[in-house]
Amino acid sequence: MASTAKGSGRTDVTWNHCISIDGKVRNVKCKYCEKVLTGGIYRLKHHLAGTSKDVGACIAVPEDVKKIMLDMVSVL
Repeated sequence: MASTAKGSGRTDVTWNHCISIDGKVRNVKCKYCEKVLTGGIYRLKHHLAGTSKDVGACIAVPEDVKKIMLDMVSVL
């Protein structure tokens, strides 16, 4: 069962690692390096996983979060 980001109604655990910009789901800011991404949760997952797929890797993400995101994007 997926975790829900606190008070957001969004079920993807990735929402726990970003801040929605202006309440829009396609504009998010990484909580670790504060990089603003356009493209939503999909691009944030790759940012946190460090895959460099259409987005630069996060330089401040904790290793445990990086592994979780890498596991998530490997099944996409």
